Amino acid sequence: MQLTKAQRIVLIHHLPNTDAYLSTYPINNHSLPITNGDYYITGLNNSSDSDDSVYLFPILLEADGTPWHLANLFLLKIATDNRDNYKDTRDIRKKASLLLDYKIFCESSRNNNNEQAPIDLFDFKHSLKSKRPTWRYYSHLMHVEKPKPGLLNAKTGAVYQFYKFAATQPNVDLDLERVETLTSFTVFKQTASGSLYRIDGEKRSQTVKTAEPAPVSIGYVRDEGEDLRPLFQKELDALLDALQTGEFEIDEKLIVYLALCTGERKQTILTMRMRHLKFFEDQYLSQKKMSYKLFANSQNGCDTKYDKPHILHVPAWLGEKIKTWAYSKKATERREKFKQKYGNIFNDDDMYLFLSPTGDCRYMSHLDPRYKMTLSPALGQVTRNLKYKLLRIAGNKISPDFSFHWLRATFALLLYK
Repeated sequence: MQLTKAQRIVLIHHLPNTDAYLSTYPINNHSLPITNGDYYITGLNNSSDSDDSVYLFPILLEADGTPWHLANLFLLKIATDNRDNYKDTRDIRKKASLLLDYKIFCESSRNNNNEQAPIDLFDFKHSLKSKRPTWRYYSHLMHVEKPKPGLLNAKTGAVYQFYKFAATQPNVDLDLERVETLTSFTVFKQTASGSLYRIDGEKRSQTVKTAEPAPVSIGYVRDEGEDLRPLFQKELDALLDALQTGEFEIDEKLIVYLALCTGERKQTILTMRMRHLKFFEDQYLSQKKMSYKLFANSQNGCDTKYDKPHILHVPAWLGEKIKTWAYSKKATERREKFKQKYGNIFNDDDMYLFLSPTGDCRYMSHLDPRYKMTLSPALGQVTRNLKYKLLRIAGNKISPDFSFHWLRATFALLLYK
């Protein structure tokens, strides 16, 4: 029976010993067979000081269910080369899926008589590049599948990276210039101070031009690809009125107030821990007793963009409300639910400040010990729910384009004023 695409991607939840050498044959007398002898592992690291594990690693299978050895070695190299920096394997899993699309295209190819005529992935001998595997795939994408430009480039990019890796293997004879043509380019860019700097790169031929981003509309600012607009005063009034209707839970209100009063992103607000309550004490209170100085960084459990340390000035009234919430019966019950589900993976200080009613984190920090082992970590869905609840209550008083991230722009404008 023919395996489906989904059946040809197998996730290994825990892949240990990735500092060791993986091969399809024994390297020496110390090589140990794994996965029923399909692979051999050499040079195990028995040190307890380092974790060389990779979690949720994708293994690709051939059509007959046997491992696609070369592709799996390629994926493993990506994982191990970036193990110190990678937070999860979602990008590797996506690349595995794109590469398998190419493999299936080649396997299911037919000739002009509609007869099966599988394409040999490594047959690049034809003088016409249109007859070579990668170029045939590129033509198929352009004229049959017609994916969006960004996806098309990602598909051909995954394929080229695979061949680039394959060309380094001792038993593969491959001329990369026949796989795809690269064109060198140089561009000069100007810094804010006016000085020029040079960027050298290469452009692949099997790509299409992506659309230029639309100009930013007047009154908006572009942040991380999203166009933000500060709330107009009437919209801000409607938002504050909606928060007082009783439709929002206490913690939901606090999440919105934190964004509005500090300009912080959801990933930082939702990964605040109980230990951050110590910043709502007198020693961190400003001389005018108007705000607390809260330090958010990876050392105390917060996720921030690019892991940069942040200093937040939290209004004193808001800090007091957060403390009241944190020690309330409802918040305590949620922490107990978390412990019942996941055990004592955190001490009391490391527990998330804002947990869901079911005791789950609302945004899983990349410092969370479960993160690398979680297929789809929580990424702040609560902010989308807050948006829909707000729009339902406020009606047409707030733009339907509103997003939680607009609170950041609103804070910036209020601060400027």
